[in-house]
Amino acid sequence: MATSTWLHGPSAMRLTEGLVSVLKEQRPEYLPALLANYREHGVFTTQGAGAVGGLVGFSNAKLGSSKTRFEGLCLLAMLVKDSSSDLFQQHCLSWLRSLQQVIQSQAPVQTIQLAVNILKDLLQYSSQLPELAREVGLNSVLGILTSLLGLKTEVRWQGSDM
Repeated sequence: MATSTWLHGPSAMRLTEGLVSVLKEQRPEYLPALLANYREHGVFTTQGAGAVGGLVGFSNAKLGSSKTRFEGLCLLAMLVKDSSSDLFQQHCLSWLRSLQQVIQSQAPVQTIQLAVNILKDLLQYSSQLPELAREVGLNSVLGILTSLLGLKTEVRWQGSDM
């Protein structure tokens, strides 16, 4: 019960502020642990639309730069898994485009593998929402397949171990 109280109010806000601070200061070494705590304590689901929108914006900004792409993907992984249906539907197609760009980029193998794993989750979740599944199927699948088929051999082989 004490944990339940901790999840709301100022403590949740401090955890969100910590996440934003890590992202702003480009301290990627702290990001995995902070995201794990964020998810473990269910803080994401207690945040208001403004805070979540800010995290979406940070993720998009980080994905747009080759230097911070991995951090953006870490945040996107959390957003895909923990967002509400409304938020997911609102951003799914833009997240698909971002992931496709990462997969097509010359990013390190680990970054591309993370993008492929997020893509797997995103496609799995979108298939559960009929209208979104139809839109993804009609407008995105061909491009995604083309991107995946264009992966370097070393990414394909390492990806098969996942």
